[in-house]
Amino acid sequence: MVQRVQEVAAGEGLDFHLDRAHRANTVDAHRLLHLAQAHGVQDALKEAMLDAYFVQVLDVNDRAVLLGLAEGAGVPRDEAEQVLASDRFADDVRRDQEEAAALGANGVPFFVLDRRFGVSGAQPAEPVRAGAASGVGRSHPRTRHPARHRLGDRRRLRPRRLLTPRGVHRMADWNDSVIAEFRANHGRVGGNFEGAPLLLLHTTGARTGAERVSPMMYLRDGDRYLVFASYAGRDENPAWFHNLVVHPDAAIEVGDDTITVRATVLDRAERDEKYAEQARLYPGFAEYERKTERVIPVVALTPVA
Repeated sequence: MVQRVQEVAAGEGLDFHLDRAHRANTVDAHRLLHLAQAHGVQDALKEAMLDAYFVQVLDVNDRAVLLGLAEGAGVPRDEAEQVLASDRFADDVRRDQEEAAALGANGVPFFVLDRRFGVSGAQPAEPVRAGAASGVGRSHPRTRHPARHRLGDRRRLRPRRLLTPRGVHRMADWNDSVIAEFRANHGRVGGNFEGAPLLLLHTTGARTGAERVSPMMYLRDGDRYLVFASYAGRDENPAWFHNLVVHPDAAIEVGDDTITVRATVLDRAERDEKYAEQARLYPGFAEYERKTERVIPVVALTPVA
């Protein structure tokens, strides 16, 4: 795999050294990218970071390296130092991760076309062209509101399908990878969900009657498990919520345990209280509320004997 990527890079005139690259946590790098955006040099810093990692074989987890790259790209060094010495932009990076997860991105690179189609993986230009030809520019139900569709308007990030070298796959592919990791590691998952309380919700399809399994964060409330139909701030409720409304008897996997539960949608007053608590613990949920006009439902999953 590494050799193949290096060969492809060489064909494009890039001298990659992935066999010697440093494995790194890139949260600090992404926080600096947000700072660079404020100075209008985000692209320059991103390119410098990619060159440092792939070509120069520098450790982009090393703060001295990051400071040098940021300063070289035009970010004031004192501001970069202040960011690295604090948790500034950490919430922004977390929201970026949550949004990527909602889009179905489980690796890099991942290209979003027209905010509706995704091309996954490093590959020749042809699949990207095919993705563009198959969907970009076609009519879309939300295009009647052009003022809401500026580049960067997160409410429009809803890819209808993901195009890969083997064809089309669905959001379910990402769910399946999270589910497999959850079950292999006693309920613990890395990546976008690392450190977060996670469960697997088993529902019955409202229309199909088929079993569905959805990974999601939860908030423990006594013996209840509260889940939030945020859908990353989209303007409609997720499918699993509709499933629970029609079929409230469900099951959850928590750690190594499988628990039979009954779902109840919280009334508005309790919903507001519990959602505020979740948003305080995980600010991304506050962002979801800001992105949609709907009231995001909160569902209590109560174990039954």
